[in-house]
Amino acid sequence: HRLNRQVHHSLAIQTKLKDALFIRIHASHLINLDHTVGYLNNNYNCVKMSNGEELNVARSRKQELMDCFTRI
Repeated sequence: HRLNRQVHHSLAIQTKLKDALFIRIHASHLINLDHTVGYLNNNYNCVKMSNGEELNVARSRKQELMDCFTRI
């Protein structure tokens, strides 16, 4: 039950942040697009953040990320 509540809470937060340039790129990563430096591998497989972290992008989230980068 605890895990279900955590997932539900996470989805609620994600919905509220959708208009604030936040995007889920992986099950374990919700990022602020204002803090992205760019993407790596030319296939949007990895995002580089302003703090130097490189985060993997799930295959199922790649198109949404590509769309976001073209809108910005």
